[in-house]
Amino acid sequence: MLFADCAGGGTVYISSTRIKPSSSLPEARMFADLVERITAELRSQQVEEVALLETRKRSSLAYKDAYARVISVAALISAANGAQVPFNTHKTEVVGRELELPAKSLQTISPETIAIDFKPTYWSGGMAEAAAVAAFRA
Repeated sequence: MLFADCAGGGTVYISSTRIKPSSSLPEARMFADLVERITAELRSQQVEEVALLETRKRSSLAYKDAYARVISVAALISAANGAQVPFNTHKTEVVGRELELPAKSLQTISPETIAIDFKPTYWSGGMAEAAAVAAFRA
């Protein structure tokens, strides 16, 4: 999940459901394409900072899922670096503790818990966690 702190004080939530690797491309081109698309998103939104919430699923993560995540995270780091945007990772335990929530509940929190008065698109597809990181960073 990606939260982007943008110029003008706004926050943009970018879920992994919005930016995914294109499986129709050869592997090296897929990675480069993903970096380009993330970079374009960061620049178009005038992102000032990127924060990544680390995954809680570790031991039961299938290789193909872990590989896809590593590719996506590497592309995000590369894009942030190329766009000269600071990049940080955060552990769910630290974010949860700061928000006074169990770390495992970050993906199921209600928008009202973090002062959002409506349920954004993709809330259950990663936006809840992205919003939690944004609230943590605020």
